[in-house]
Amino acid sequence: MRNALAAALMAQGDTQAAIRNLEEGIRLDGTNPSHRNQLMYANLAAIYQQQKKRKKAKKIIALAFKRAGGNPSHQVLAAHASLLEGKLSRAKTDNRSIRQQLIATYEALYAKRHDPFYLYLAGKHALAAGDRARAHDYFD
Repeated sequence: MRNALAAALMAQGDTQAAIRNLEEGIRLDGTNPSHRNQLMYANLAAIYQQQKKRKKAKKIIALAFKRAGGNPSHQVLAAHASLLEGKLSRAKTDNRSIRQQLIATYEALYAKRHDPFYLYLAGKHALAAGDRARAHDYFD
């Protein structure tokens, strides 16, 4: 319900009301959200990322991971991947650890959705990290 309201508020251009609505939903969510409720976390993180409030977005994703007991929904994983991709694009030095996190995230997304595009993305990052053998496994 809060996701639908937040989407309607966003469509009307009331981003702040959407944020307040999602934050309240997350506050009420407690410690055991269903995957449906995890969409609130992904949506709020996306809004924060769009506003370039990366620390807030990262905090929301970390909370979603914690409350999901290490088994976040595919929406939360996709939001996490988006944050990591943004971090990678801003990285000035060693980005190997970011790429490894992205590979693990894309593997988890593949395990949930069985979409081979996630294997392609994992392979792309393995290749960029210089791990040709691992990249081959993803592309094969």
